[in-house]
Amino acid sequence: MYQRVLLKISGEALSSENAVICSDTVQQTVSHLKALWKKGIQIGVVVGGGNIMRGRSAEGMERNRADHMGMLATAINALALQDALERAGVPCAVLSAVDMNRFCDSYSARSAKKLLSEGRGEFAYKADDKFDVVVLDKKEVTYSYFADPMYVFMDADYNQYEVEAENMDNAIKYLEDGMPCEVVFYNDKAISVELPTSLVRTVEYTEPAVKGDTSSGRVLKNAKINDLLEIQVPLFVNTGDKIEIDTRDDSYRSRV
Repeated sequence: MYQRVLLKISGEALSSENAVICSDTVQQTVSHLKALWKKGIQIGVVVGGGNIMRGRSAEGMERNRADHMGMLATAINALALQDALERAGVPCAVLSAVDMNRFCDSYSARSAKKLLSEGRGEFAYKADDKFDVVVLDKKEVTYSYFADPMYVFMDADYNQYEVEAENMDNAIKYLEDGMPCEVVFYNDKAISVELPTSLVRTVEYTEPAVKGDTSSGRVLKNAKINDLLEIQVPLFVNTGDKIEIDTRDDSYRSRV
């Protein structure tokens, strides 16, 4: 297994049809990076900026100035990744070969190696250091069963894949028999599970609303979904209701 890797992430990979930087795609990227980080792998990321600005595509503009704008775009994406990673509990630093001291540290091969050896994820958009390149694969599967300490998933060809309990993270709270999801692979080994961004679940128990309570949804109460998951829901939600939940932050979306 590689101990130090470099991942190239294009700017377009962080965007969607409706957003230049899409929180859903950023969170998916972060979940993969976190799975590698938890295995003790030192990670460097080169971030593109094509979702915001591509210097070579700027028509009627002086090329150097267009390239400078592209560099700023990569820094914006790097800062977005840093924010999402730190909120996920993964330490990281943004390094730039162009001076942007108010926003990130200056890049040098020595500083990058030092940060990596200290266990911090390092995000630089320009680097000359040598890394091994790693590719993460995903496969559509369904959840089968738990065989302590492994969670077992099966694909359409009945191949089984095991994911260690410590790598399941938030997915454990949503698992149901036969539930579709995706398993992420590194070096042909299953390392994490990726859930849909939202799932429908039944409220197992919540306190009934008191007569006269507002149904506007602005006042919240606790609702038990299962033994591992309890979320905040509007007062009008009742025991037995089906609700849509955002799996990224365990938040209520709507009543189904």
